[in-house]
Amino acid sequence: MGYFLKTYKDICKNEFGKYGFKSYRNNHYRVINDVFQSFGLHRSVYGWDCTIEFTIAPLCGETKLEKTTCGADHLKMFEGVYEWFPYDRNSEDSMKSCILDMVSYMHKYLMPYFEKGDSCKSAYNVIGEFEVVSRAKIEKQEGIKEFSLYSYIRACMALKNGDYDKAYEHFKVVEAQWLDAYKTNSETYKEKIDPEYVKRYEAKLAELREKIRRISEHDMDYINNFIWENERDSLINLGLMKNY
Repeated sequence: MGYFLKTYKDICKNEFGKYGFKSYRNNHYRVINDVFQSFGLHRSVYGWDCTIEFTIAPLCGETKLEKTTCGADHLKMFEGVYEWFPYDRNSEDSMKSCILDMVSYMHKYLMPYFEKGDSCKSAYNVIGEFEVVSRAKIEKQEGIKEFSLYSYIRACMALKNGDYDKAYEHFKVVEAQWLDAYKTNSETYKEKIDPEYVKRYEAKLAELREKIRRISEHDMDYINNFIWENERDSLINLGLMKNY
């Protein structure tokens, strides 16, 4: 483990362990109420800058600890920019200064964000508000008020919150995005497209459409079972429940 990563992990343990965050590779995570919160270090391939990516995800979305766990949102988006934090990889002082700068941002923005979004009920709006505010700043536009419905995470949160009509809206947009992405890939790579990819895609799409149908009918047996099974699997994946 190099100086940067060791220093980062040591500082994060001291600064955020008290909030209940545990370390996993470059990620830190905790489970609070019915959500999973995580943040992870992302360094550029060139080794001259980095950022902290983060997410709040519902346990009923079946959460796993993996490379993409933290999503794509990152610290300076709170201030409406896409910039990362620069450092000199040949200078320990520069690397430590960079880490402390990120930690300062985390205390100022990320921990309050996590505290406000500590359940599916509160996180649904917290995530949407962050998206609207950061997007308005980044795009330098006035009047952006609506969040994107393309969000599997927020679809699952809406389902857990009992807002079945909103969950249906989210999942329909997710379906449309999947279809659009598949059409684009099929047209772009039609000579090379893998039959196994097509098979997996069709199976996932069929499963999603069945979910949408059951939700539209307010099939409570299906909905309750979906929530229960995914929350159980998330806790097993995170080592918080035994798999009997």
